[in-house]
Amino acid sequence: MIHGPLFALVRFKVGAFFGTKIGRSGRQRTVSTIRIGSNAVLLIHPWRIWDDQRKAVHVAATLDASFPPTFIAQAADDTASSASGNARIFLDLTSLKVPVEFHVYETGGHGFGMRRRAGAPGTGDWQNRAVDWLQLRGFIVP
Repeated sequence: MIHGPLFALVRFKVGAFFGTKIGRSGRQRTVSTIRIGSNAVLLIHPWRIWDDQRKAVHVAATLDASFPPTFIAQAADDTASSASGNARIFLDLTSLKVPVEFHVYETGGHGFGMRRRAGAPGTGDWQNRAVDWLQLRGFIVP
């Protein structure tokens, strides 16, 4: 059961990149004619949010203390998106005192989405961890 209003922005791959752009808490953004804001962001194997050349979050993404509580799931062997870069995002959010949870699965590659991959059991588990996290944050009631 959802407890109170919940707008959770769940983004996969490159969509997760844009999720950091529009998933801002406390500030409403206008995309086309739709005003959006979220009180939770779930980034699932986010694609290149960390800019390795700049050693910072990509210029199109902004992290600050108003960013909503964030859940990140990532595979360590993802060659399209650096787990170490997403770990830096986790550290940045932590230093900003933004509630954040980060799960790194040893195997799974990029793009595991909602399905378990052979030899990568964690890729089928992140949904359960996300539900646990949403319950912890008080967004859903068991």
